[in-house]
Amino acid sequence: MKMRSVQEAFHNGLVIQRLLDRLKRLGIVIDPFYLFLEGTHDTTLPSVEGEFQVCQITSENLPLLTTLGSAVTIEKLQERLAKGHICIALRHKGYVVAYTWADTTEINDSTYRTKLGENEVYLYDAFTRPEYRGQGLAPLMRVRCYETLRALGKSTFFSISDCFNTPAIRFKRKLNARFVRLCVSLRIGNRKLGVWTIKTYPRVQEE
Repeated sequence: MKMRSVQEAFHNGLVIQRLLDRLKRLGIVIDPFYLFLEGTHDTTLPSVEGEFQVCQITSENLPLLTTLGSAVTIEKLQERLAKGHICIALRHKGYVVAYTWADTTEINDSTYRTKLGENEVYLYDAFTRPEYRGQGLAPLMRVRCYETLRALGKSTFFSISDCFNTPAIRFKRKLNARFVRLCVSLRIGNRKLGVWTIKTYPRVQEE
C-alpha cells in the first residue's frame, strides 16, 4: 500500500477495512458487522419535495423494479416473492423510485442467518433510483416501510450493516436504530468457519 493511500485510509478511518480487503484477495474473508433493531423510536418524516405514494410490490407489478437500475435480476426478485418476502416501494409520478425488502422468516444475510419470531422481520436490500438519491427518500422509505409492516402484524425490525460502512451506520443512527450486537464472520476460501458475537449492547439504549 502506497504512503499516500495509507494516509488516506487513516484519515477516513478505513485502515482496518483496507487490511481486510488485502486478506480477502488471499482468500481470507473476515467480515465484521452490526445487527440493528429498528423502529423502537418514533421517527419524524423527513421533508421531501414532491408527492410519494407507498405501495406493496406483487408478482403483477414486479417488472416495475427492473427499471430502477438495481443489479438484482427479475428471476431473483420473483424467487423472493415466492418465499413470502415483502417488498415495499415508493412511487413518484407513477414510477417506482425506491424500495426495501423484508424477510418475515429469517435474517438471510450471507454472513448471518437465524430464524425470526412471528412478529419479527428482517429488512434488507434497500435501493433508491440514482437520480433520486440525496433527496431524503431513504429515511422516508424506511418510515413508510415500518408503517406498512406494522399493519401486517410485524412490530420488530432487524437489519444488518457492515461495520465499516460509515454512510449506512450514520443512516441507522438517524433512524434511532439500536445497536444489538457486533459480530464477525470468518471464511477461508469456500469454507465458512463461523460467526462470533464480539459485543452485545445493553437494551437500555432504546429507552
